[in-house]
Amino acid sequence: MTDLEPGKELRDMQDKLITSELRYRKLFETAKDAILLIDPLTEQIIDANPFLLEMVGYPLADVVGKKLWEIGAIKDVEATKTLFKTLQDVGYAHYEGLPLQSKDGKKHEVEFVSNKYRLNGHMMIQCNIRDITDRVASEKKATEYLAQLEETNKAMVGRELRMVELKKENEGLKEENKKLKEGLSQKK
Repeated sequence: MTDLEPGKELRDMQDKLITSELRYRKLFETAKDAILLIDPLTEQIIDANPFLLEMVGYPLADVVGKKLWEIGAIKDVEATKTLFKTLQDVGYAHYEGLPLQSKDGKKHEVEFVSNKYRLNGHMMIQCNIRDITDRVASEKKATEYLAQLEETNKAMVGRELRMVELKKENEGLKEENKKLKEGLSQKK
């Protein structure tokens, strides 16, 4: 058996813990989705990542300690409270198309995916908030284009049907004209 340097094992564990904490802090801070950490008992925000702060235009001090629907950016308070109740009851909530407005008035359509979990014996809520404004705008534009395409298709089909009717009418007129010519030539 070899003698380990006194305290080396403890220092190695502490180094691993610090590295792990730094890794997850970096993930939290650099995520391109907004992340909120909420205390489920008080319903107050404990922490928010920089992406959320940039999206809503509020400093961390204006967000921490408030309930989700109190930060001013949430425009559909009732939907947010319903989302939060579902989250509290079920432990998971997903909501798409929730309107969010930044401090400077810019509007965002967002998707909330929230989980409730146990962390060191305490419950914690994590809300991942994705800005889906561009996707919603693209879907709306695609729906409009589809409606225009359907309208154009109906017009083309209608025109095609009218052309068939006119062709039949034209054939009938040619036949009538032919009979008239034959009738005239017999009278001479």
